[in-house]
Amino acid sequence: MINFSGKKYPGKNNLITDVGGLMVGNSEDEDIITGVTALVPSQKFIASCDIRGGAPASRELDLLDPINTVNEINALVISGGSVYGLDSASAITSLIGHKNIGYKIDGSPISAPIIPTACLFDLKNGGNKNWDPISPYYELGIEAYKNAKIEFPLGNYGAGMGAIAGKLKGGIGSASLTIDEELVIGALVVVNSIGSTVIPGTNILWGSPFEINNEFNTSNILSDRSYKKLSFINALKDTKLENTAQKPRENTTIAIIATNADLNTVELKRLAIMSQAGLARSIRPINTPLDGDIIFTISNNNIKIPEPRENSITELGTLAADTLARAIGRAICNAESIKNIKSYMDFYTK
Repeated sequence: MINFSGKKYPGKNNLITDVGGLMVGNSEDEDIITGVTALVPSQKFIASCDIRGGAPASRELDLLDPINTVNEINALVISGGSVYGLDSASAITSLIGHKNIGYKIDGSPISAPIIPTACLFDLKNGGNKNWDPISPYYELGIEAYKNAKIEFPLGNYGAGMGAIAGKLKGGIGSASLTIDEELVIGALVVVNSIGSTVIPGTNILWGSPFEINNEFNTSNILSDRSYKKLSFINALKDTKLENTAQKPRENTTIAIIATNADLNTVELKRLAIMSQAGLARSIRPINTPLDGDIIFTISNNNIKIPEPRENSITELGTLAADTLARAIGRAICNAESIKNIKSYMDFYTK
């Protein structure tokens, strides 16, 4: 049984795939400036989720409510394209349903896969959106699923290709934490927030206090991490709303928290709720009416957690939020500039 006071450090790859039985696949279209990310399990994972943003674009999320019957997933998809991106999950459903992956249907040659999906709004990032008549997300979804690997790159990949975070280029990020080489927590995130990831008046990320071993790779930028404490910080400083009128439903941060702790769906729901703190630690403002923020939580239930379980869930949720904050920092620091949207690294070094 795991001891939460054990030694804590990032996993082997510092990716969500350090949780056993997971792979991640990405696909991108550089002309459209968009992409798809697929989380692919090779064993049983149960799931839940928590929705805090005011404008989500999603499918199959009601199935993840603990009061409902179905809780095992066959994949999770994060896609660009807003409502068009939902095609990516339909494509993967057809692909693996014909391979008999999913809920088995007696007497039928196909199964019914469960693929919860959330999409971010990247339709105004300067890419060529003049596709006609079929959206590109069907093919991007199949490609992402087929590209699934244990190791994958961060930044402008998959659903992070077209993401924008505040005034800087967003992207896909991931991080992990292990305890005594037994319990593992992993986070995968695509940051496309209305809010800023940088403390106003500085080049310091809000999530910097949670960084481990210079994993953001910003030591050449942050020679001095001290800054003058501001008596008041403008809530909209460095956000997409600072100088322009932003329309609703055009921003989203979507995350997946994975663990091998033996959690039921109710406990996974609580883990998702607590993990939202990781967004708040790294992005300001967050969970606005203009975002579609969603956190999925999944577990393969391989490691027993100690009693009382409420205490274990409390510690697990806190560590998951910290891991998500680190994943957000890695997303921003690995992103690359596109068109007129500068990356964090370019903005503060050039």
